[in-house]
Amino acid sequence: PKYFMSDRDYAQINAIESVFVSTSVLLCWWHVLEAWKKKIKPTSNPVLWRKLNRLLRSCDLVSIGMAWDQISAPTFAYEDDRRNGRATCSPRTAIDIVEYIRDFWFNPKVLPKLLAATRQNRNFFEDQNTNGVIES
Repeated sequence: PKYFMSDRDYAQINAIESVFVSTSVLLCWWHVLEAWKKKIKPTSNPVLWRKLNRLLRSCDLVSIGMAWDQISAPTFAYEDDRRNGRATCSPRTAIDIVEYIRDFWFNPKVLPKLLAATRQNRNFFEDQNTNGVIES
């Protein structure tokens, strides 16, 4: 197979990559967003949530770099929501969230499996970003 879709189960990913060496493993966006919701709470930090979703769906490296620079700026999430009169997390919490995303999701092992930029030029049957079709 050209692609496998996973929910970030590294036992599964390592097994797939060791057996099917020319196969690309992609992370299911539904599972990624569900994991992020446990840390970020979209209603508590809507600006950061929108920017992370935009970053996830960015298709070119320039957009990815610009989005990440904006997200990872010190206390970006806190300050941006505070200007809109609804800061619901402390600056420390905002920094913790960004560090979680950076360390757990945007590291060199995970990032190519995650972003839309690595999902280009797939045919109709390959063009899925979730494993919901397989699970249903």
